[in-house]
Amino acid sequence: MIEAVNQLIEDLDHERVLLADRHLRLQQETQPDLRPTRKAISDLIVEFEARCWSDEDLVTDAQMEESEAAKIQAEKEYAFLRKRNKLILAKLQELSLKQKDLALLLNHSKSYTSELLNGIRPFSTNDLKLIHLLFEIPLTDLIITIPSQETLSRLETAIDKISSLNPKASMLRETLAKRPEQTGYCRKIGMRTICRKKLNRKNMLATN
Repeated sequence: MIEAVNQLIEDLDHERVLLADRHLRLQQETQPDLRPTRKAISDLIVEFEARCWSDEDLVTDAQMEESEAAKIQAEKEYAFLRKRNKLILAKLQELSLKQKDLALLLNHSKSYTSELLNGIRPFSTNDLKLIHLLFEIPLTDLIITIPSQETLSRLETAIDKISSLNPKASMLRETLAKRPEQTGYCRKIGMRTICRKKLNRKNMLATN
């Protein structure tokens, strides 16, 4: 649970809680019980940014690149989770079921189920299997399978290596074709925005 986390460690966690904070800012208007959770999230964000981003002179290009990759991944995850949440709520509405009914079906408390639907807690694999079974929502719409940018980079290298011996393997690149390319990175910290150009590693290697 987010409130039990004492400190954010990675940029990906930071990006995830930034998105969660925006979501809870809207939700707390109709669900006041979420306010303590949002306060806990805000404290985590402030502490992380003070620890990792307070001195602009110490921010490296590699740190900016890593942060941008984390932002891309977190946004993809958030979009998937929002879509999943809408699918579940639509099924509940279709069957005239309430959140408390879903809680009973999943064998959770109503407050716990609310946290699941608001992204404060992750659904367990068993929860998602039951939702798939009961509501006939495809597992591909329930279980997130988004790889990290680091994993995508590793796959590109591996595909290049395999393709040198097996040209047919180059078709695997099509699965990575939609990966967004960035020409630069900007990080908004409080009232400040830090921007850097993306390092062109191929050009750097060519000039060394």
